[in-house]
Order: sequence, then structure tokens, then C-alpha cells
Amino acid sequence: MLRTIAKEDVRLGMYIHRLEGPWFKHPFWRKSFLLTDPDDLAVIQAGEFTGVVIDDSKSLVPPGEMDAPQPVPAGKAEPAERAAAAEGEQPAPIERARAGRTAKPQLQPRLTAAEEIDRAAAVASRATRSVAQLLADARLGRAVDIARVIPVVEDIAASVDRNPSALISITRMRTKDEYTYCHSVAVCALMVNLARQLGFAEPQAREAGLAGLLHDFGKVSVPENLLTKPGALSEIEFGLVRQHVERGYTLLKANNYPEAVADAALHHHERVDGSGYPHGLKGERISQLARMVAVCDVYDAITSRRPYREPAAPAESLASMYRWEGQFDPEILAAFIRSLGIYPVGSLVRLKSNRLALVIDQTEGDTMRPLVRVFYCIASRRRVPATDLDLSVGDQDAIVSREDPVKWGFTNWETQWTNVIRNAPTASAA
Repeated sequence: MLRTIAKEDVRLGMYIHRLEGPWFKHPFWRKSFLLTDPDDLAVIQAGEFTGVVIDDSKSLVPPGEMDAPQPVPAGKAEPAERAAAAEGEQPAPIERARAGRTAKPQLQPRLTAAEEIDRAAAVASRATRSVAQLLADARLGRAVDIARVIPVVEDIAASVDRNPSALISITRMRTKDEYTYCHSVAVCALMVNLARQLGFAEPQAREAGLAGLLHDFGKVSVPENLLTKPGALSEIEFGLVRQHVERGYTLLKANNYPEAVADAALHHHERVDGSGYPHGLKGERISQLARMVAVCDVYDAITSRRPYREPAAPAESLASMYRWEGQFDPEILAAFIRSLGIYPVGSLVRLKSNRLALVIDQTEGDTMRPLVRVFYCIASRRRVPATDLDLSVGDQDAIVSREDPVKWGFTNWETQWTNVIRNAPTASAA
């Protein structure tokens, strides 16, 4: 039986069915779990939740015994894992997506987005040319040796390790004609970054990047006019496009690519509720790599300019994906959001001080308080001298909302942020 209680009434032993409140303030990987740890209880009671839905049928103690107050011990010790239990199940770890709690391997010194931006642009350019050549060779029936692809993945992964925001943001700035090639590069970068967030070992992180780079390999067999058609596809045309997943699998297997990579190409359009294609698989019947590609693929698609629509803002896209129940693995999506930050680089935000700012880099360990460049006073409706502000330091200011650049008259916003990072004027106002 489900019932809603105030966060102050939550007790250990309750089964948390859902936390009601801002999606980006949710501190846990899973939306539902058994509450057994005092530290988790403290997080919930201190959080910005309007209510907590509990499931009495999965709780460890009867409802009447839950009403007695339970002290929350002081201290901030972080247990190595959390125990979760449900009826008929063995305890299993509960991974959490708290900001700053996920250990990611640092293979080389991290650079700022400003330091990496030019190198990232060069990496994106090289990778895009390589992908275009690979697809051209595949269309001509030539073998696409994995030895040619690995260096591309390594180049992308190295940039992601230096600063993921730089390359991921650079790949959003593409022309309509470059979508197919740049999309592959972008999904590769997003996959490496997500694999880092999930704690993958180095070989598995590279394999994730390879799966991202080649997930749409089967589109070499789809007529180009269908891929770039500005209007809606007919049922027959959509059926032809859907065939790219099987053809990609066949091509990758014929060229001796790993089974996991080929499977990701085959199943990245599956959805955890079974509504996807080609086989209507549900939940964990879909491989982890395919579930990861599903998230990265959709995010890049909706944040990119297409022949038939304008790009969506990164932060708004993340919020939309979070609301699409049944589409994505919730734990993978939570990790993906953490990997990019609640406010990705390039987002326009409104501050508590009634100023507008551009997110120019992420702050490690605090995804909700990035580094921003303040440039506009809302009260006077005029620009102010650009000032960089690290929102993770003290309480000097805070983000209160995401903003639409068009609403404020800023044109070409998605292509202007690199100039902002290089200390050039932010964006032209209409």
C-alpha cells in the first residue's frame, strides 16, 4: 500500500517508493529503495522534498511501529555500500548519484574548459573526418578494420579525460549537413564520459566509446535523402530507417568487432518498458552498453540542430529525458545527468542576484553549482562587465532557473559560447 508522508516523518525501515520534489535535487540513483542507513535518512530529511511516498508492503516494520521517533546520528561517515531489500529478494547494493560521491579515474591532469577548448575543436575535426571516411568506405563495401577506429576513440577519450565539457559542447556546434558524422563523435564522447561516471575500468570505458562511435554504423545502407529529409517520414520511409540497427549489427560482426559493440548497435533503440525496436526488449534484457547508448544517442539528437527543428537547450533536454518514464534505465540516466552536470556548459541561467550568466565549466564534486560568467543585469536590462563566478565557493550567489536565450534576445547562442570562454563578447542581442 502506498501513502504519502512528510519528509520529517520518514523513519528507518520504510520502503521509499518515490521522493516528490525537484528532479535535479534527487540525491539517489534509484527512485525506490529500502531506507536502512541513517545517513540516507539525514539526506532525505534535509532535502527539498514536498512529500515522500512509501510502500508499506515492502517496509521492514509494520506502519504502526514506524511512527515512533528515531534519532539521526551525527557524523558524515560514508558506508562502502547500501543494503536494499524487497520481498523475496536478496540484499543488493544501492548505488547513489550524489554530487561528488562517484569515483572517476583521472588518467591525466584535468584542464579547464578554456584550456581544452581549442584542442577539443581539433579532436572533433579529426574524428569527424575519420568517421566520414569510414562510412564512405563501408558504403563502397570495403572492410572497416577496427585498427583504424581505435585511434579515433583514443583521441576522443583523451580529450574527455582532460575536460569533458569542452568536446561535448564543441560537437553541438555543427551544420545540418554534418549531423551524421558529428553525432557519432558526440555519442562516443558522451559514452566515455558516462563510463567514467559509472566507474568502468579502462578497457571497458574504451569499448563504451567504440560502441558510441559505431552505434549508427548501419545508416550507411539508408538512403541519404531519408536521413536529411526536413519533413516527417512516411510509414514506409520510417521502416527503412529502422532497418539500420540490424544492418549495423551485421556489418560490425562481418568486420570482427566485439559482440558487445555490435549488440549496442542492434539494440540502442530498445526502451526499458519494451516500447523500442527491433525486438521490444525490456529492462535488463537490454545490454548495459545498449542502455547507455540509448541515453547518449537521444540527448545528442535533441540538443542538435536538425533539418526539421532547432536544437533544444542542454539543461531542458536533461529535464525532459528525466520525465520520460519507461524510456531509459533510471540509474544510467541519473549517472548521465551527473556526468554532464545539472546545468551543462553553454546553459544560460538566472542568478539569485537578478543577473544572467553563462555556464562555462563544471565544478568537480558539485554538479549544481558550476562555474559561470556573469554578463547581464536584469534590472537595468543591460550588459555588465563579464565576471567569472565559482558558485561552489561560499554562498555568494546561486542559480534560480534555466533561461531561454531567445527570450532575452541573444542570437546564435549555441555557437557563441566558445568566444565567451575565450573572453570575447558573449552573444549578440537583438
